[in-house]
Amino acid sequence: MKSVDLSEAHSKLDQLFDEAQAGQPVLLVRGDQLVKLERVEPPAFGGDLKTLENMLLDAVRGPHSDWTPKDLEDIARRVREQREAFAR
Repeated sequence: MKSVDLSEAHSKLDQLFDEAQAGQPVLLVRGDQLVKLERVEPPAFGGDLKTLENMLLDAVRGPHSDWTPKDLEDIARRVREQREAFAR
């Protein structure tokens, strides 16, 4: 795995991103701190609302979310409401 000092990575970010996207993870190093840059596949979605609801609730409870827990709870609530409407 390739290691790159963070100060050097700034000027090579596009290249490092492309390498990680191609399946070649990169370690970014700042002193004794390390961050791994690697490709992440989105989770597969099974297509039913119960699966989506569970995925959203897992995201709410997870440590890494772009949305706030309130946003995700609101989305999950709306999914439940749609599911209930389809069941009628």
